[in-house]
Amino acid sequence: MFTPRRSTTIGLALVSGLALLGSACSDSGDEATPDTTTPAAAGRSTTTTAPAASDTVTIPLTVESSSEGARVVVQASVGGGPTVPMLLDTGSSGVVVASSALGSEAQVGTESAQIPYIDVTVTGTVAQATVTMGSLSTTSPIAVIDVTGATCGTDGSNPRSCDVRGAFGDGVQGVIGIGLSDGPSPASPDFSPLLQMGAPYDEGFTVELPPSGSGDGSLVVGPVDAPSGAVSVPLVASSSPTYPNGLTAWAKDVELCWTVGSADGCGPTDLDVGSALTALSPSALPGLPTGSDEEVDLGSPVTVAQTERGLPLWSFTAGSTVSDDLVVSSTDLGTTTQFNTGIAFFFANVVGYDNAHGQLWIWPQGGGSAASKV
Repeated sequence: MFTPRRSTTIGLALVSGLALLGSACSDSGDEATPDTTTPAAAGRSTTTTAPAASDTVTIPLTVESSSEGARVVVQASVGGGPTVPMLLDTGSSGVVVASSALGSEAQVGTESAQIPYIDVTVTGTVAQATVTMGSLSTTSPIAVIDVTGATCGTDGSNPRSCDVRGAFGDGVQGVIGIGLSDGPSPASPDFSPLLQMGAPYDEGFTVELPPSGSGDGSLVVGPVDAPSGAVSVPLVASSSPTYPNGLTAWAKDVELCWTVGSADGCGPTDLDVGSALTALSPSALPGLPTGSDEEVDLGSPVTVAQTERGLPLWSFTAGSTVSDDLVVSSTDLGTTTQFNTGIAFFFANVVGYDNAHGQLWIWPQGGGSAASKV
């Protein structure tokens, strides 16, 4: 049950020493400093009124940016262990932690676990541990993956043993996967710790990152309080009706429509803050303008909308800077996901996951109406 390609998050922001789709990083080598792409337009006819937040907790986030891409770091404690930096990921579900960071309160089990990511596979066992982020903790110990070993280069011909902490990325000791599922249905027993925080914190969460692409952000846990004019996208029902704790389950992806150059298509889209790259399945967009390097041609207009030819939620011109305007064609998105926004989408938009009402809310950074990137 722990062997699926975990959320197929194009590298899962493992941007230190991992191959983020091999050579599909910025050719320029410049530091990723996104300057906002077109955010969700306000005041459109597809919007409705979101429920007001009644009780939320804000957890600080840090966005770290480099020439290899941007990643989101959250401070967390697992099993009563030290508070350590961990990757925050909306494209996977469940907690994966280096054994050295797992506290003595955790109950280590014997069930083995092997989690393959892009270019690295981690191995360990299933443990039961309380997970704490900021002032919030799970109501009881939950299933986490206690990682004791890692193999790097698993997507190539030269797999090799590598340090566990190095496998997660420089200075990072695990992954906090807060995605609604690992795919069309939730994993069991490991699933998002936010769904195991107890009411009302299990009702939803909102991710807000700095528009500049580096600095402080926030994870607001609890009922989603979307502003007037926010766009509401229906969540997709999971193929399993409930999470292991009985809450209504949702799939990871939502249906969105993409246009790249003259190619267009609609399909399951992963809003994946854990991926440094925006990636598209070539089968989803026949005629995708790419060269031999699998990067979308520079200068190609890219638009993401709720419906075909609808008003854009996000639009920009394809470039060469990872975590900003670089777009790649990838066959590594798995069997369900056709499009992966990567982290760049979150530099343009605030995203609220309203589990309680089955809605994804999207609104522009800073409010206001959509404005094209110059």
